[in-house]
Amino acid sequence: MKLQLEKLIKNYDKTILNDLNLTIDNVQAVGIIGASGCGKSTLLRLLAGMEFPETGKIRINEVPINLKTVKSYQENIGYVFQKHNLFPHLTIRENLLLILEKVKKMDKNQSEKRIDGLLTQFQLNDQADQKPNVVSGGQAQRASIARALSNNPSLILLDEPTAALDPILTGEVLSSIHNLKNLGKDFIFVTHEISFLRNFADYVIFMDEGQIIEHGDITHIDNPITEKLKQFLAFETKNQFIGE
Repeated sequence: MKLQLEKLIKNYDKTILNDLNLTIDNVQAVGIIGASGCGKSTLLRLLAGMEFPETGKIRINEVPINLKTVKSYQENIGYVFQKHNLFPHLTIRENLLLILEKVKKMDKNQSEKRIDGLLTQFQLNDQADQKPNVVSGGQAQRASIARALSNNPSLILLDEPTAALDPILTGEVLSSIHNLKNLGKDFIFVTHEISFLRNFADYVIFMDEGQIIEHGDITHIDNPITEKLKQFLAFETKNQFIGE
């Protein structure tokens, strides 16, 4: 995967992303970390084409992300939210089928075959006909990941996929995500799970107050250059140790 950011600025009532510039190439999994409110989830939404910057350019695998290209671009990505974001009135199976039958207009037999495979892959066969509020948080989030994979995307974006889960369910979901790497997909994800970042990412981006402070291959986690990243990692590691 190749990712390029050029002079990227995003405002709401204040500047959230402030002149981001970055070019990385030949990576499979990019992890974005930083304190709450630093702009990492906003950056992920821009990378997904859910929002657009005030100024600047984004290119992923040489494809510009803008109003003209976003529809075709989004057909080849999957997005997993902090909370599962499944439709509450539909069963797990119906949630997964919806994209293929209604959006992709896939043949019913073909879509059902693909969904059956995903339900098996994510160990959701027993919950397939249950609605999201009946299954556990980990099962619902695994269903959300399966839904993101239903259209066979080349790129998967994940925004703190374990943020709403307890430690046991967190491990369950992260294990499911880790298994996806062998499928040859590319990933850009936001996380506060440093151990998962270390084991899954090839490249790390550390943000603070709307800026990219440090970035590089995953060895930066063990050898941070900036004092801000050192302090952030020490704080996160301490909190996760206490949480265990």
